Amino acid sequence: MHTTLTHLEEGNGNYVRMLFIDFSSAFNTIVPLTLVTKMKALGLNTTLCHWIFDFLTNRSQVVRVGGLTSDPLTISTGAPQGCVLSPLLYNIYTHDCKANSSHTSIIKFADDTVILGLISNNNEQLYLDQVDEVAQWCQSNRLTLNINKTKEMVVDYRRQQQNYSYTPLMISGQPVERVTSFKYLGVHITEDLTWTVNTQYVLKKSRQRLYFLRQLRKFKVSTSIMKAFYTSAVESVLTGSIITWYGNSTVRDCSTLQRVVCSAERQRESKGRCRCQGKGVRFVPQQKIQTLTMYTPDQSCSNIEIIVTLKGNGGKKCIDPESDIAKKFMEKALAKMRAKKADPTLIPELTTIQLPNITSTFVNITSNNTLF
Repeated sequence: MHTTLTHLEEGNGNYVRMLFIDFSSAFNTIVPLTLVTKMKALGLNTTLCHWIFDFLTNRSQVVRVGGLTSDPLTISTGAPQGCVLSPLLYNIYTHDCKANSSHTSIIKFADDTVILGLISNNNEQLYLDQVDEVAQWCQSNRLTLNINKTKEMVVDYRRQQQNYSYTPLMISGQPVERVTSFKYLGVHITEDLTWTVNTQYVLKKSRQRLYFLRQLRKFKVSTSIMKAFYTSAVESVLTGSIITWYGNSTVRDCSTLQRVVCSAERQRESKGRCRCQGKGVRFVPQQKIQTLTMYTPDQSCSNIEIIVTLKGNGGKKCIDPESDIAKKFMEKALAKMRAKKADPTLIPELTTIQLPNITSTFVNITSNNTLF
């Protein structure tokens, strides 16, 4: 991003072409002999080079399905997936893939590679030559480009862009698709270098994980466990590469993310399981009600909560305890419980609960009561 922004600020006619390269099974196509040759050229210890070569060659692997095991197969190419050495070995293997001029740049993070073309005065030839050189380097080093997943993006702030044409990019005779945004290293980069798309992605992913935080609160797990889950599952999403995009995000996007943080903090710090925020609605048409459920006060929530489930997947709404529909519901609850007094096993402990402008006797039980 720094290289791109610096080039765009140097002149009004400057723009940047970005090529996001995708390799087909990059780690699996490393040639051990070529890797060792490059390691020796870098001056690494010969014994270490021989050890790496022995580590990568003559590896035996089998496939097991249930109780059946295939015949062993000897592998002498590639680096093992999941091995901590594999990214380092791949970086050594590709270290000689370099930019050919000051107007191009190659950014590599393991097998995630980007070619930047810093275009001035509409001269794109150096960028096109660089792409051709990288394609030839891949062929000579046995790395396969996945052209269908390789994408190009153009960052151009010039006015009246429709008056300018960009040279179509071809690799091995195949055209490369141009996109308006691309996800690179977990961050969505757009052609106008704004961060709304990335913010919406972060927002959606963090909200999905807030559901599990609410479930943990419902199960009354300890605060330390909720804090650990929030840090690892929610905060990690919100702060991923945050120094890259947060400072240039809009006030609206920042406020949206802040609301997610506040919601998570309420879930994490709340000692109860109160489902309603505020008083709730005062009226719901009777014909739309499927069930009415009352949650009586207990150690997890000190409020009386009355929640109505609407018909036709209409969702749920909290009812204001001072509303007429709440009073009728409470009267029906009392009548139903009085009718059950004949059976001693159904008589719960009665407790008087004070509500604003309402004094009634309610059934104090830990589970919810669904009356109708």
